[in-house]
Amino acid sequence: MDYLPTPSGSTADARPRRPARSKNGCLTCRRRKVRCNEEKPKCGHCSRLGLECSWRQSHSRADSTSASSSTNGNPIASATAAETIDPAPGAFFNYGGLFAEDSSLTTSSSASWLAGGMASFSDPVSFGLGAYSPLFEYHPSPSSSGPVAAAGAAAAPGSGGGAQRDSIRDQQAFTLLDVTSSTSSSSPPQHHPPIAPDASDDELFHAFLNSGVPPILISVETRVRWPCMKRTLASMSRSSSMVRSAIVTFVAVLFRDSDREPHSRRTDIYDKAAAELARTIEAVSVGTMELGVELQNILATAFLLSYSDLVTSRVDQANAYLREAFKMLQMRKLSELNMTEKRLISWIRLIDARAASAGGEGFFVTNDNENLYASDTLESRSGALDYASDPGYDDLAIEEILSDMLHRPGTVFFQKVLSFMGRIAKIDPWHRSRGTVKDETEVMSLANQITRDLQKLYSQRPPLMDYAIAGHLNRTHVIQTLAAALTQNFRAYAANYYACFIHLHRVAYKTFPKTPEVLEAQAKIKSLSRCMANALDPSEPMPGQMLWALCMWASEEDDPAERLWILSTIRGMKSSASNAHILADVLEEVLRRQDEQHQRVDIRSVMQDTFHQSFAVL
Repeated sequence: MDYLPTPSGSTADARPRRPARSKNGCLTCRRRKVRCNEEKPKCGHCSRLGLECSWRQSHSRADSTSASSSTNGNPIASATAAETIDPAPGAFFNYGGLFAEDSSLTTSSSASWLAGGMASFSDPVSFGLGAYSPLFEYHPSPSSSGPVAAAGAAAAPGSGGGAQRDSIRDQQAFTLLDVTSSTSSSSPPQHHPPIAPDASDDELFHAFLNSGVPPILISVETRVRWPCMKRTLASMSRSSSMVRSAIVTFVAVLFRDSDREPHSRRTDIYDKAAAELARTIEAVSVGTMELGVELQNILATAFLLSYSDLVTSRVDQANAYLREAFKMLQMRKLSELNMTEKRLISWIRLIDARAASAGGEGFFVTNDNENLYASDTLESRSGALDYASDPGYDDLAIEEILSDMLHRPGTVFFQKVLSFMGRIAKIDPWHRSRGTVKDETEVMSLANQITRDLQKLYSQRPPLMDYAIAGHLNRTHVIQTLAAALTQNFRAYAANYYACFIHLHRVAYKTFPKTPEVLEAQAKIKSLSRCMANALDPSEPMPGQMLWALCMWASEEDDPAERLWILSTIRGMKSSASNAHILADVLEEVLRRQDEQHQRVDIRSVMQDTFHQSFAVL
């Protein structure tokens, strides 16, 4: 490659010649400081990343030339034209708001998950770091004062601060993404062609690399974190074929033709991943293989396979993977776990809580390990110095840290709720003996302790939670789209918390009338569900993390109109990544039997009677 000498004859920092960046590209690419291929109406970058592609208002170069010539000798007209073509930095920043919205959080279907367009494997920046979006937008008010206002005044036209203004503009353009274009909830969703039934393993793997946050992980992952975890999983798959096979299985299962289909169409890949996982665990157990980095490979594979099994109603097989993964975890001190392993465990806990409700053993959620996820995010960056030279690395690191400041308290709260789901499941008739005076006395004692612990947990809820639930978190505090995402998450966390009281009563006090705690839980879940439904677009389904709470509310609801609304809402959540439709059928039968028998009916018993199997609520 030919290199050009540096100015003034210096050879330092010699770089290859690059063509000049065109000034005719779309505004989105200009703000992101990337090269635009200038294809209209949607350029390559915007099409690939799912961004809104906006262009200058002038419709032709001739118009632009005409406007330029007409303003010669007229500084006021020239300034006006310049503002039209290149908006001032103040038009894009807002110190009243934090972050760009995690738009993937409001998507629950598997089709929209794979249409997420979060990254491209062929684009090392977007694949490795995610398309960068700013944490702060700045809209200075006319009365702004202080250092920011002073800097703006110094850079104002006619103030002699032209160089400084250009420098500020360059810096802001680097960190600028048009949030209203890329994350606006009013933008129509992109409809990507579905994966063909005969898609190759490579096609399925690349579909994963281009995906948004999977439905099951919406409650614990964010748009900022997910691209980093995809990079981690992709790196793991290069050295571990079982991880790659598990990823392919995971994607194939999410694109089943029906939520009643019993098996993935990639059974060969599933069997390969399962066999490799068994061999790896056996080798580690007998000491012929060091646990070392294999732990994260085992955890990742166990998560992907167990989720695939739960979606296809193979609870026993999912429970077997969870059991083996937990055995491997016990061989490592919790203090020695790295951030990737902690993140994978947080994913597995989501699966394990649902498996426990379907008869699983709840290995990960019946142990006090939810505090693993309260560690500072700075830890995740301490070992990542290899990436410090990546473009935009510092910006992403800051965004991830600040994002955690808002998301992590709620996530930790939800992880603790999952522990209660496991504890309650362990005292149901499917997990322990029931029926004798001794059994029932023990169960009621345990239930009383669980109730006290639940009340204690509520006293430790995140400070932001009450404001978000009440709908007080709005654009005056953070960017509106992020406010909506945080509000939705906190409401879902709270609904699952209140569902624990109903679950506990149906398990421990089945023959007793509703307690004040149960009545309050019903009212709270009803209120939260209605608020969430009102905040969603009419065509948008309720987020998947609400399914368990809706199920518990429905099982105790007496009002026919409310029952109809709940069942309709659950059926509207149907996707190939969920068993919502079949769950609605089960709930309908549960309510019919309860009305006939005038007593509570066990939901899992109805599953067995109706479908001859148990399945997790996903």
